[in-house]
Amino acid sequence: KPFTIKGTTLPNGKVSAVFKGYDDVYAYAVSDNDGKFKLNFPKIKASFDSYTLTVSCNTDSITINNVLFGDVYYMTGQSNMEYKLKYLEDNVALFNKYSSPYLRIHRVPFVHLVWSDRGIVGSPVEFDDYTTSATWDLSDNFETIKERTGFGYVFAGAMFRKTKRPIGIVDASIGGSSVEN
Repeated sequence: KPFTIKGTTLPNGKVSAVFKGYDDVYAYAVSDNDGKFKLNFPKIKASFDSYTLTVSCNTDSITINNVLFGDVYYMTGQSNMEYKLKYLEDNVALFNKYSSPYLRIHRVPFVHLVWSDRGIVGSPVEFDDYTTSATWDLSDNFETIKERTGFGYVFAGAMFRKTKRPIGIVDASIGGSSVEN
C-alpha cells in the first residue's frame, strides 16, 4: 500500500527522495515553518530486489542501502518472546533451516524505568540516538542473529517459506514486563 516517510529539516526546505532499484520511485515535499515534512510514496510491491533510499534537502542528504519491500511483523511480549535464538535447542539446525538475507530483525532498544515516590526513575533512550543508529540484522549471519529473538526468527522463517516475500520482525519484547500497571 502507499506509505509516508516523515522527517525534519530546515524550515521551508525542498525535500526530495528516491528509492533506486529495479524501478526508481521518487517523492517530493516542502517542509513547513517548523521544518517538518512528509514524503508520500506509491505502493511498491514486495520484491527481493534491493533498493537504495536517498533523501535530500539543499546540500544535505542521507542514504540508506539494502532496503527491501515485503511484510513486517511487530512482536511484543515477555521473556518467552525475547528468548534468544542461541538458547533454543537445535539452534544451529534452526539457523540453517531459515537462514536468508531476506529475513531481517530489528531489536527496539529499551531502558528499564522504575516507578518510585519521585515518579519514574531511569533515563530513556534519546530519540535522535535511536533513529540515527537503528539497524536491521540480516538473518544469514549466525553470530549476529543468535542474539535475537528465537521465536521471531523461526516465525519469520516460516512466514518467508509460506509467502515467498521478504520478512521483517520489529522485536519490542521485554521480559518481565506487565500488560497493566
